Amino acid sequence: MATQMTKAVGILAYGSLINDSGDEINPLITERIPCITPFNVEYSRKSKNRDYAPTLIPVDIGGAAVNAVILVLNDSISLEEAENMLWRRETRELDKNRKYKKKLNPGQNSVQIKILENFQTVDRVIYTSIGSNLDDNSPNILAALAIQSILSNAGNAGTDGVRYLLNAKTNGITTPFSAEYENNILEHTKTTTLEAAIHKLDSQRISELAKAAEYMFLFDKKERTLQGPADYNADIYAYYNDSARLDVGCVRDQLEIWFAKYPQNEKEELKSRVKATFNPAIFELFIFALFTELGYSLEIHPEIPGITKRPDYFAKKGNDVFYIEVKFMTMLSQNEQSLERRKNAVLDAINKVDASNFLLKLEDISFKDSSQPSGKDIIRYFNREIANYSPDDYTERLLQHGFDSMPEITYEDDKIKITTKLLPKSPLHRGTNSRSIGAHPTVTQIGNDSEDIKGSLETKATRYGNLNAPYIICLNKQSVGLDLIEVQEALYGSLQISWSDNPNNREEKMEFAGNGFFGSKNNPKFTRVSGVYITNANTANLATTAEHAFRHNPFAKYPIAFVIDQPIKELLHIPEDYPLKKLPDLNF
Repeated sequence: MATQMTKAVGILAYGSLINDSGDEINPLITERIPCITPFNVEYSRKSKNRDYAPTLIPVDIGGAAVNAVILVLNDSISLEEAENMLWRRETRELDKNRKYKKKLNPGQNSVQIKILENFQTVDRVIYTSIGSNLDDNSPNILAALAIQSILSNAGNAGTDGVRYLLNAKTNGITTPFSAEYENNILEHTKTTTLEAAIHKLDSQRISELAKAAEYMFLFDKKERTLQGPADYNADIYAYYNDSARLDVGCVRDQLEIWFAKYPQNEKEELKSRVKATFNPAIFELFIFALFTELGYSLEIHPEIPGITKRPDYFAKKGNDVFYIEVKFMTMLSQNEQSLERRKNAVLDAINKVDASNFLLKLEDISFKDSSQPSGKDIIRYFNREIANYSPDDYTERLLQHGFDSMPEITYEDDKIKITTKLLPKSPLHRGTNSRSIGAHPTVTQIGNDSEDIKGSLETKATRYGNLNAPYIICLNKQSVGLDLIEVQEALYGSLQISWSDNPNNREEKMEFAGNGFFGSKNNPKFTRVSGVYITNANTANLATTAEHAFRHNPFAKYPIAFVIDQPIKELLHIPEDYPLKKLPDLNF
């Protein structure tokens, strides 16, 4: 009985490698064997070399086994040589002396070479595997990335995402996302074939209009290296744009999902405001995303006859129409904001103190005037004082006598007084520098913010005169939770007990005093406002403590039937572990 001859080494190609194996590998191919991948594949990574176009990678969840080709190499090629060549091809390494080195703990962006033994008559078949860096690889996001790549340098080089998808389709590679991914590209380019889309987008790239194409992104496409938390006085947009932290990348991805749905002709203006005033502008984007998910179409900055001012949105759904004004609530006055900036500058300076052996517990910071203290003087002082303490001796004393008995270290000059105590690091963490602030003073709030809520609403209540449709105000108040009692008091007034004069039946009952934003039946206020939406949502708490509520004005000139009864997490499809899940940075 004849035995089937086996081949020594082959390379499993399931993407661009099928048609473009590279100058080093291509001359060594002796045979091509069609097969099916023994693992699932999906468009789950964006490639820097393709201007961040989606590419196919092996996946553990989702995807599908797809058509592939084994590139059988010349028998003279060893497994090690094949691994080196495949690694150089995948990493675009031009130096042929560079070799693949297997990593024990490969990172998300590490190209790994894996081996299949005795696969399809080939002794050893190697293939590449690399981690996913797309949290959201839904077809509309894939299409956005592919279109953006063809409008970039990758389009000139022919290595863009649209051509990548076309080549995969030509090779019979189909994943669960392939059809809808293609349809999204055709829909956005108003074409009927990928070939036509490529021709149209290639033409568009030639003009300056390509720079402001339909898929403008909120954040830059770039490699990110900035680690650690933001400085206290950091520019928020700049930090989000530069940070390589995985949780910040997750937040960036979520904001890009919302921004992708924002009207093209309004994106540039919104992006400029996000850069200038991050939190208020992002809340405006949040409201757009929220009401869009509720089924409304939103006109941005609609014109109001007779006045130059414009509200943020005009919402429509069937016969329901209403105006929306967005307000991000600022709790601090101008003087308080100025003080906060000076305080943050001091905190940033303290964080540069040598923290090799100790962290600092801040007890108190008191400014003596309105000028900015010297950060360099503060750093020098604390470095000198901390050097006098042995972490072992300090720890022993702390264990014997307790924290209250430990000495304070106080910096004082004519501008500021800073009182601190030391927190010794464990021996395991000594010698490693880090931010030096380990604990802040405890802040306790007495009372609630109902008056501040009323004040913020009043600044928007009459801004646009007498409108001819319902008008709602969307307010963001930053707090750990949304205090509904506080909201009720702000809108309807403080709770009070009322009773009858009849001594035989006093009929005691709790009711609102009517001194809230909406007033009372006998003294209605701001009747042009039909209702108020309020939330504590921010970029970090969408899956955890973000709450919201809508309250109707019972005395509104134009009552509204609007109801919101789903949590933010459900309405906006926020993952359960957002943003704590270690997600990759989309590098938008």
